[in-house]
Amino acid sequence: MYRIPQFIRLLLKDKFHTLINLVGLSFGLACSTIIFLYLFNEYSYDKYHSNADRIYRVAQNYITSGKPKKFAISSPALGPLLHQEYPQIETFVRIKPVSKVLIKAGEKVFYESNIAFADSNLFKVFTYDFISGDPEDCLKHPGDVVISEEIGNKFFGDKDPMGHTLLLENRFLLTVTGVIKDPPSNSHIPEKAFISYISWDENSGLKSTDWSLFEINDLTFLLFYRDFNRKAFDDKWPEFYERYLKEDGELYGQIYEPIFERLPDLHYHSDLPGDYATGNKVFLYTLFCIGIFILILAGINYTNMSTAKATQRIKEVGIRKVFGADRRSLIIRFMSESMLLFIVTLIISLAIVEFILEFTSFNYLIGTELSLAFFKKPILLVGILCIALTFTILASLYPAFYLSRFAPAETLSKLFKLGLNGAYTRQSLVIMQVLLAIIAITFTLLMRSQIQYLVTSDPGFNKENIIYLPIRDSILAAAVPYLQEELNKDPDVISVTTGFNYPGFPSGGLYWFEGENGMEEHNIPVFFVNHGFLETFGFELIEGRDFSFEYGSDTSGAVIVNETLCRFMNWDNPLGKRITQFRSLDARVVGVVRDFNFRSLHTMIEPLIIRLQFNYGGHLFIKLSGNSISEIIDFLEDKYAEIVPHRPFEFFFLDDRFKLMYQEDNLQLKLIGLFSVICLIIAGLGIFGLVSYSTERKFKEIGIRKVQGATAVGIVLLITRHFLKITVIAIVIAIPVSIWLFFVWLNEFAYKVEINIWILICSSLGVIVITLLTVLYHSVYSARLNPVESLRYE
Repeated sequence: MYRIPQFIRLLLKDKFHTLINLVGLSFGLACSTIIFLYLFNEYSYDKYHSNADRIYRVAQNYITSGKPKKFAISSPALGPLLHQEYPQIETFVRIKPVSKVLIKAGEKVFYESNIAFADSNLFKVFTYDFISGDPEDCLKHPGDVVISEEIGNKFFGDKDPMGHTLLLENRFLLTVTGVIKDPPSNSHIPEKAFISYISWDENSGLKSTDWSLFEINDLTFLLFYRDFNRKAFDDKWPEFYERYLKEDGELYGQIYEPIFERLPDLHYHSDLPGDYATGNKVFLYTLFCIGIFILILAGINYTNMSTAKATQRIKEVGIRKVFGADRRSLIIRFMSESMLLFIVTLIISLAIVEFILEFTSFNYLIGTELSLAFFKKPILLVGILCIALTFTILASLYPAFYLSRFAPAETLSKLFKLGLNGAYTRQSLVIMQVLLAIIAITFTLLMRSQIQYLVTSDPGFNKENIIYLPIRDSILAAAVPYLQEELNKDPDVISVTTGFNYPGFPSGGLYWFEGENGMEEHNIPVFFVNHGFLETFGFELIEGRDFSFEYGSDTSGAVIVNETLCRFMNWDNPLGKRITQFRSLDARVVGVVRDFNFRSLHTMIEPLIIRLQFNYGGHLFIKLSGNSISEIIDFLEDKYAEIVPHRPFEFFFLDDRFKLMYQEDNLQLKLIGLFSVICLIIAGLGIFGLVSYSTERKFKEIGIRKVQGATAVGIVLLITRHFLKITVIAIVIAIPVSIWLFFVWLNEFAYKVEINIWILICSSLGVIVITLLTVLYHSVYSARLNPVESLRYE
């Protein structure tokens, strides 16, 4: 019977290679487990809602002049009307996200994001864990608010928030009627507090059910009694359209089409404007590939070292057969040894994972709540067991089935040789190992070049040394002229302006444009700005004029457009072209600005209208020379405290805000870069161990060559040449594969960097250098050995 202590003695007999096996496989399994935990978390977005498969969001597609324009948000009247007309809809909920708002409780005052108005049936549709309060009626009255545990702790500390009040924007008193646990990280809806929708309805100028279905403001979710039957919906749609949409559709000159999206599909399969932040599928595919790479690399290391060491036991196999061992018992022996070693490795790797997730800032870095909860994730446990079984079979397949087939007379003969099959197999695996490492590193470097291109590219305007203050108060808005006057006295202030919009955050709207065949309708992005906006941001006016106080009619009679809009409308002479919007605008184009990227470089430049806003609001932008920045900020803080003492002072640098558009890209780069380096380390460990084994096997050959006059340099070249050839073969295969993967990833971007040949050269040379250093360490050691040491028993 096989004894475990004997197995341990076998491991301790060759501590060096055993350690390489344990370290390489343990870290490989740990890293791939973390990657797959992350992927599992990402692919389970919103599936924790008990009704997830029955929840659909209804989005909009407005077809204007034959061109579709899609939005995630919809009319406040849509949900009630659909629920009224379609019996298959059990209920609906409208969620109206609001921008950052001021919330006060006692002496504590904070600006809070992720706040929304919601209907009282919110908790019938979505699943939230209640700490206190009744989900049935906690949002049924004006002023009701349900807050998350995080908000409760922030404003009330250890006290129970139930029944306490919050003051919203110094005007609206809210009463806490429920406290819920913080939503998990894989929730598409990030809201941390929900205010009764009735509160918004009572304080708005137009009741929600009186809105036109062509005017959008909310996110509308529908809960169906059963799986959504699109055919039944479409059959009734003409009647619904005739009753509720036809008249306004003719007025707006649009055709309305609903878009239904399943809740679990929103985060990674929807890209509609007006939605919450969505994920990047290509990034997940890339991370999955790297996880597989790491797993394969660790497996190759493990298999290579196991099979290499097994060949040293051929005589042991012959002796055991002489003493009566059959092939079946030998196969069981080798497989059990492999399984025991893998179990040890698995325990170590899971301990590494637990340490990283519980005692480091990894979860904070990636914004998740990953944990090793096998009972909550049985698929993870099954996956790990499958990996264990796969590694056991692969690592023991060669020794168990190949070595056990020889007769004792063959294995105990001095003339017995195993042949080259095992060596060729190991060489192929090493090529695969180096290949995967080169792909990972090259792809990471190419990805880094694209991210740097995004961040450093000229967006077409000046974003440096611009600070801005949100104008969240009518009192502050009224004080803007005074602030402008005071700021302009400072020689380090170049210009001051206000605007509701700025690059990265445009508005949008339906406008009529003078075309070749009359007025045409289009949904176009819009900037609402004030005088001096173009100067502050450094937009280049290539035709016409800027807005001017000399023209009092500019507010409703003048617009500035970009070059793309001129091309879009086929305007050769854009100045004087007419643009209208119902009763609020009947203007002529007075200027054309050179195209600039007012969104991230993920998207192409779109047509744009720049309008003059009716009053001071949105944000106060201050362009500085770069000197005395801290003094100007101190001045603003003092003035802010004088004008609006009830509000915390806040300001932002525009270039920092602009970089936020690439925050997700930078996070992806860090993660992929980290795991790619781990790929390289695991591959290096594998090569290190295999070179060590190969040189040990060549000790006698090296001794004979030295006796016959071979130099140390010649012996080093002999050993190095073989592994260098393997590395070059891997590079030749890996570079085209890396370029192909990079082009697939680049499809997410409208503006793409050109491939830098030096990246390919440097990544290839880097891997060659690492391989050479690894091989040289052992080959130099072997070449310096005294021949007497290796031949004294011959």
